[in-house]
Amino acid sequence: MSSDQEQLAPATSGGEIFRRPPWLTYIFAAITLLSSLGARFLTFLWPVASQWLAPVGVVCTIIAMFWLFVCIFQSKPRSAPVLLATLVIIQVVGMIETRTNGGLIGFGFRIHAAPVEQYLATCRMFDFTEGGEKHVVGECESQAYEPGFPPGLAYLTVIYDPTGNLLKPASERSPEWERAFDKIRENDVGILRFQGARRLSNDFYLADLSY
Repeated sequence: MSSDQEQLAPATSGGEIFRRPPWLTYIFAAITLLSSLGARFLTFLWPVASQWLAPVGVVCTIIAMFWLFVCIFQSKPRSAPVLLATLVIIQVVGMIETRTNGGLIGFGFRIHAAPVEQYLATCRMFDFTEGGEKHVVGECESQAYEPGFPPGLAYLTVIYDPTGNLLKPASERSPEWERAFDKIRENDVGILRFQGARRLSNDFYLADLSY
């Protein structure tokens, strides 16, 4: 048998064909990562694109998990390592965002908010006195979104809070700060409920406010 025939034999014999590089899996993994991570990074830099990419990333992630489950029943699941790595990367990025200065969302925000002095000038600031010292808490910008079920309207709001009270338990927040923060939550319809917040960068936080 010639050397050419020896090289062609594995590709045409039984299950050996599955050893070819799973290019479709690589393309799918790239789309999943770009949509999932891109949606985070573009939250403030390009909100419209972020809103389009976010559901694509969710759907692709669900498909990746189902595809990985199917690989369990294959004798030679060549796609499994690629799919597993994709899901691990998405999970790690999410964990980093909760433990650092906003992760990809925070990185995009720092680009969006530069220079900080000019960005702060666009914020609505509310003064209050806490412990005999004057402080401020401010609302800088909001993005409306539909949370899904139950239907309604909610807002991702950038809050400037040098005191850090936003992340403290309700029992540890001062009444003075609460009154100042209530002015941020008030609008023409009523008072928005505070659903939680996470740090974006330094004294900036991303708060979830809804009706």
